Amino acid sequence: MHLLHINGMKAKIEIAPATAIMVFKESDEMPQLKQQEVETEFELFQLVGESGSGKTQLCLQLTVRAQLPPSHGGLGGSFLYIFTEFSFSCHRLQQLGNLYHASYPNLIGMEPLEDIYVHGVHDAQQLIHVLRDIQAFIAIDHTRLPVKLIVIDSIAALFRSQYQTTPADLKRRSKMFFKISRTLKALANKFGLAVVVTNQVVDFIGPHMME
Repeated sequence: MHLLHINGMKAKIEIAPATAIMVFKESDEMPQLKQQEVETEFELFQLVGESGSGKTQLCLQLTVRAQLPPSHGGLGGSFLYIFTEFSFSCHRLQQLGNLYHASYPNLIGMEPLEDIYVHGVHDAQQLIHVLRDIQAFIAIDHTRLPVKLIVIDSIAALFRSQYQTTPADLKRRSKMFFKISRTLKALANKFGLAVVVTNQVVDFIGPHMME
């Protein structure tokens, strides 16, 4: 695993609306994001759930599994993991990497964490700057394998801490939200990659209860 450095910063990120939405509760069986969907759609996928429902765990599983070659159901690429709150769970990722390493002993020389790049941000404006730098990072081929997936965990934290509920702040938040969304879609289309972001709901999950 690598710590992604962009203009001297350590990375972290959040994100905007997605074209595919998965809603699940803690009691539900964790949904399986099909590798085929991620490989062929090159769009935004949003995971929506209550706090503690397993969104981060699913993202970590997806990140590790997607490193597998296409012949084994993966994307055969490197990945950027952007987080916005708490600390990055290196220990949990290492555990998952060990599991996949043991599950595919025939893949000699495969290191599950070798092609994962981690970055962090503190506010929405910083995320915009980081995404622009990431575009240059990908274009110059800094990674051993082409970047196939960007995970942002989570977008809600950035907007929750930075903006209030006044009409002026809501307007600014909406403008920034869609600016980030457009930037992510542009990255996905330009480089043929998928973007997975997590979001959070308050109290309970319903069709209209997303933040």
